[in-house]
Amino acid sequence: MKKEAYVIVLVGASTRVTLTAAQPNLPDHSWPVLQSIAPMLVAAYRWINTSAGSEGPELRNAISRGSEADDDSVVMFPSVRGSLALSNQGPAPLWLGWTGGKPPFTASIAQAGKIIEEVEVCKNVPEEQCVREVLLGNIKDGDEAIDITVRTAGGSTWTRKVVRTTLKRDEATADSTKLGNLGIFLNATALLDRGHGEFALESARELASIAHEYPPARVLLDHMREGRVP
Repeated sequence: MKKEAYVIVLVGASTRVTLTAAQPNLPDHSWPVLQSIAPMLVAAYRWINTSAGSEGPELRNAISRGSEADDDSVVMFPSVRGSLALSNQGPAPLWLGWTGGKPPFTASIAQAGKIIEEVEVCKNVPEEQCVREVLLGNIKDGDEAIDITVRTAGGSTWTRKVVRTTLKRDEATADSTKLGNLGIFLNATALLDRGHGEFALESARELASIAHEYPPARVLLDHMREGRVP
């Protein structure tokens, strides 16, 4: 039986309301902004337990490990077949997470054939302790596409061209900007629901900015690293 996403909201001093896809409404006396984003909360937290049902394989563990076979390939955003897209504005670092491959890794960003940043991942770290993710520094504003590459110790590479585009917030998430980390989380999950996964990288970028203090964002990044989301 597949589990369904739900959100428990504290209304007033002690009243608890459980929101689900079938029952997304809060009592009329509740905070108007929260009332307006209640359906978004349910939609957002659906991504958190997207792999909780019996239909999907279980996560191997909290650390993203390589394959037990001899395959040295890197797997990142496996369900996204088209181009990845990134906002042409905003200085937030770029988050990458993947499974597979033999450490250490080299992750890089290039533009017009020139490497603008290169970072080693899991250097001098035992494979069983290697967390396969990295933050790459501030990407400058601009419309020029970038190329991201992850290279394994064995020489295998994963590379993808990332287009730059203007991203506008959906009207549904406009009020979420008043909600701090929750608002950032809602906007990031709304990006996952747009298109066919092409905004996953931008979503991860926003999630990474709050992951250290907002646990649901960290959970969702773990799902992304494991290839469960989008």
